[in-house]
Amino acid sequence: MKNTYLDVFYQAEPFTIHQMPKKQEPRKAVLALAAAQLPDRDLSEQELNALLKPMYEDFVELRRYLVDYKLLNRSRDGSRYHISK
Repeated sequence: MKNTYLDVFYQAEPFTIHQMPKKQEPRKAVLALAAAQLPDRDLSEQELNALLKPMYEDFVELRRYLVDYKLLNRSRDGSRYHISK
């Protein structure tokens, strides 16, 4: 389902975030869309970065938000990531 309100923040194909929403609810929605693009397997930080770079210019911020919003789990040592279920 297409949400025209969120369309100003991202492009669907290929998934690219143009601007990170400042308000919490649209940010959560955009982050959920970004998380849905990731494979359901363990990823090294390098692998994850390679997937996030084409999605958003500040891929480090995107990675941090995905972890902060509990859409992505990070290992204790920070070396591995996995999509939250």
